[in-house]
Amino acid sequence: MKLMADYDYDLRAFQETLMLTKAFAVKSAPDMEASFHGLMGRPIERMSAEQIWDSLITLVLEDPESAQRIEDMELLYIHGRYIGRLEDIIKKVHSFKTIKEYQEWVIMKYREARDGTGPKAPAPRPPTYIAGHGRLMTSAIQGIARASELPSPALPNHFLQKFGQSDRISIDGATNEGSLTQTLQMLNGATQKIVTTPKGIAIRKILHRKETNAEKGALLFQSVLTRQPTDEERALCAKELDDGEGKGFANIVSALVCTPEFLFIY
Repeated sequence: MKLMADYDYDLRAFQETLMLTKAFAVKSAPDMEASFHGLMGRPIERMSAEQIWDSLITLVLEDPESAQRIEDMELLYIHGRYIGRLEDIIKKVHSFKTIKEYQEWVIMKYREARDGTGPKAPAPRPPTYIAGHGRLMTSAIQGIARASELPSPALPNHFLQKFGQSDRISIDGATNEGSLTQTLQMLNGATQKIVTTPKGIAIRKILHRKETNAEKGALLFQSVLTRQPTDEERALCAKELDDGEGKGFANIVSALVCTPEFLFIY
């Protein structure tokens, strides 16, 4: 306070003095030892929401690289009112010769959406966001598909939203921090139903192979964690798959997808 009074409460002069102190110089210099992570490689980091989702989808779909886009996703809306199919809209926009033609068409579409005089949607729209600020929003997606094939942002209760997908309102809105909601989702939420319950999922076909249960357990490890199990892990898998009630597969897959080894990039 004495220094501030000596400067006659000149904030600029006071800040200049602070910036010349050793404490400020040390604070602004990076501490290389503190940032050292102990590995001769990339630091360990958690996967993003999209990466985790796509990793789970790989266990479910026969060909995750194929187009899984659902029909409802091709329907475009303004403020919740149907305006047409995506393919038709693209062709229409490309057909305009002048900016004025395009502007007049956009104004017409907004009026149709406002007055409800536009084309009728081929199917009822599932409950979803009402588009705000004039943005074109696709309808809700029901089903399993890669993150790139789903609307962004996803619905509020979707896996992607729970695991930190960006809300697309702010530039850096995504996060890969863990939470209790994510833990519950992985332990007893929809994630377990996706990767263990359906009869036709890709990873379940391992059970129909002619190998021993120990070999099937090794294949599950390779499918989920992309590595061979240790001798102890192989024995545990064989014991689980020998279970007469048929819960061994679900127990193994559920345990593997909840491990840090699955959720983190090493």
